[in-house]
Amino acid sequence: MKRSVFGLLSAVMILIFVLATGAQAALELTEAESAFLATLDYAEAEKDLRVLVEEIGTRVAGTEAEKPAIAYIEGRLKEIPGLEVTLEDFVVNTTPSADLILDGKAYSAGAPDNNQYYLGWGSAEGEPILITDPAGLDPQTDLSGKIAFFLGNTRVATNWETKEKTVVHPATYEAITKLAAMKPEAIVVIFDFNTEETERYQLRVSRPSLTDLTLPDEIAAIGVDIPLISVNRFAYEDILAIVGEKTDAIVPLGTTAAVATRPYTKTQNIIGLKKAAEPTDRTIYVTSHYDSVLASPGANDNGSGVVMMIAIARAFAEVETDYNIAFIAFGAEEIGLKGARQYVSDLTSSGEIENAVANYNMDMIATSQEDCQYIFMNSSVDKDAPVDSIKLETYVTAISRLAAKKVDFDLDYYHVIYDTTTDHYAFHEAGVPAVEYDWRANLEGDAFEAYYHTYYDDIEHNFSLDRLKLQGDIIALAIYMDATGN
Repeated sequence: MKRSVFGLLSAVMILIFVLATGAQAALELTEAESAFLATLDYAEAEKDLRVLVEEIGTRVAGTEAEKPAIAYIEGRLKEIPGLEVTLEDFVVNTTPSADLILDGKAYSAGAPDNNQYYLGWGSAEGEPILITDPAGLDPQTDLSGKIAFFLGNTRVATNWETKEKTVVHPATYEAITKLAAMKPEAIVVIFDFNTEETERYQLRVSRPSLTDLTLPDEIAAIGVDIPLISVNRFAYEDILAIVGEKTDAIVPLGTTAAVATRPYTKTQNIIGLKKAAEPTDRTIYVTSHYDSVLASPGANDNGSGVVMMIAIARAFAEVETDYNIAFIAFGAEEIGLKGARQYVSDLTSSGEIENAVANYNMDMIATSQEDCQYIFMNSSVDKDAPVDSIKLETYVTAISRLAAKKVDFDLDYYHVIYDTTTDHYAFHEAGVPAVEYDWRANLEGDAFEAYYHTYYDDIEHNFSLDRLKLQGDIIALAIYMDATGN
């Protein structure tokens, strides 16, 4: 599982060499390294990102809206010569999931958390209607046969300085209580994130959802058993286009709507395996996650990591390697690294983890936010170690620093920090040398871009092809040196 003593000593020697040569001194790329980097196709990577973000959009784990992303990534990996592509199904029993299909179009949705009060699990179909003013609706209204939509309210946005969190406004609780008594087939709460503060980059608006709701006791007395879900601004914009200037108390939204809630999340990991030049069980794992949060189309988080992983896999198609390389797009990272942990658990159960060489994980590697000028490598070796402590350095961080010097990146902007919040940590927990890469906004490493986990994490507001290339060249070169023994 772990590097040999010789390998660990080599890592230390690499780090000493990199640090001793100084932050500004460049190292020469070999002819083979230059040729490899030249095969990285960033134009194709941007095309892939536009499909994931603009054509597919929000990719919440376990939803119908996520399935086109799985199919697209699987298809792109299958196009790469010599790559054996498989899907791994898994179920997260601790996290609920939900779907909305409105006149045939699927939207990512959120369901109440298992630990919160909910109206009921299940599926429902009916005529979609918008309740424009739940508070003013006649309580004797019969909503049977209807899927009742209404616009929910939030009252606090998350601020990096104050750490305030978005919470659901009491009016939303009251509307759910009132509508539930009218016995619709399902209730859909729509959240809109278009705040003036967000437009000015002042606040990061986090995801308000039904996981934040603890419904009042009055609902328990109603005795309803109906699905209750939340949807985001993407659904809101489509619904607003349907409503137009109508101000009726109840506005039809189309012909049919289907809602489903489940007390579990079922999704997939996508694996593309490249075999080494000579038979071996030793494997390098190159990973990213493809799911997004409900509020976001996920351009930087983490469409950027997925398209870079595909680009690196494509570049390795004609490269003979000493190790197998598994290129993996994990599902369900945003709900607790579930895809990565499932995969690593399977490796552990089969004994394959003993042959794991290293994990290189990409997450949020292409933000265009100007203040995010520092590349951070996330290590999980010592939680008490400060930024850039030698205690955080491992074989994979050392070889990454060497790669950064070879592409002439200023190491004053290249750092290592303790972090356990993304998929590399699943490998670290199993004893595999692991690193994750991202951009951050300060030397302390505790601030991301303003549009993290928001509606504005899109290509227009939060993607830089130049930043993708900077990170991509370093990461790809580190993997190349590791996989080929250079």
